[in-house]
Amino acid sequence: MPPRLFHSREIRFLIPVVAAYSLFFLLAQEAAWLLGRRSLTAEVPRFLVWSRDLPAALGVAVAIVLLSRLCAARYAWARELENRFRDLLGPLSFPSLLGLSLFSALGEEAVFRGVLQGLLGLVPASLAFGLLHLPVERALRPWTVFAVLMGFVLGALYQWSGHLATPFLAHFAVNFLNLRRIGRDP
Repeated sequence: MPPRLFHSREIRFLIPVVAAYSLFFLLAQEAAWLLGRRSLTAEVPRFLVWSRDLPAALGVAVAIVLLSRLCAARYAWARELENRFRDLLGPLSFPSLLGLSLFSALGEEAVFRGVLQGLLGLVPASLAFGLLHLPVERALRPWTVFAVLMGFVLGALYQWSGHLATPFLAHFAVNFLNLRRIGRDP
């Protein structure tokens, strides 16, 4: 019998997450159209820009991941945050890890950088991004502060590059690398 790609726990978790982030993307696309902007997917850069944007996105992502690992090594609140997420998510298969990282980055970047930042500016979009990551559980609240800071960094990448591909790639890489580590056994 071939190995299963997903566990039933992952399917019950992943389907609503992918659906929600897909809805985020579609609503952002519709909002952009209603605001008279071109399609969000039309903002993908020409090939030559990738020589500048891909290294910038990956460099920012690696710096953020290293910072989060440094915090986890030095501060009890960061270790507690990782442990809570590990308990919440459990071990993640590669397809789940890829899907969660991809769809969350796509949906959030479309809404917060593609629509809100263009409409309201960097500061309100970054604060709204943090509010989306406001958990009920007190132990997870440092995640909100981290998300606000990430909002500023991703928003700056968006302003610098002029398109969504750069902050999307950075967001995807941060999610993928951090979730990969958190999704493993301690």
